[in-house]
Amino acid sequence: MSRRALGHHFFVVDNTFILHFDRKVYQKFYADMDFESLEIVQSNGSTCHYFRDKQAVYVESYMNRFAVLPDADPADFHLLDFENGWSRSGVNDYVFDEKLPHRFDAYQALSPYYQRVDQTIYFGFTREVINADVASFEVLYGNRVKNVAKDKYHVYFREQVVEEADAATFHFLELFHGRLLPGA
Repeated sequence: MSRRALGHHFFVVDNTFILHFDRKVYQKFYADMDFESLEIVQSNGSTCHYFRDKQAVYVESYMNRFAVLPDADPADFHLLDFENGWSRSGVNDYVFDEKLPHRFDAYQALSPYYQRVDQTIYFGFTREVINADVASFEVLYGNRVKNVAKDKYHVYFREQVVEEADAATFHFLELFHGRLLPGA
């Protein structure tokens, strides 16, 4: 039995399967993987791993199960920001396993979760906030809440409209030591 170490406790065994800490992993991808050329691009050893072989690029992270990056070319694939899952291959940019509809350079960050490209608002780079009014769109308490926003028509939680909320009057109640402030 041949056993080739990839690093971070990953091993290719007999060019037929992968072990991680002596447990078989990623079995449903074996038919398409090239074990001889498989290598780790980068890994933190526990919650995020990028691999490539001569055919594809793969990622497993705390944000996604093991997946093939769509349209990624192993020859020019590179990580832009490992911690945030940002990578690039050719004309494609990715956040973990999601291929972005735009290049990172096109996005204007409104918060860590909300971005703007031209007249479109996105949540998490890939999920369009449908019918958002770009001119009045604002992230509420972006330094503390980050995933709640509103425009002059709607209140949003992530990319979804909060139907029961009135955009004109919606606000967060201020807390002081766990209690509501007087008059709030």
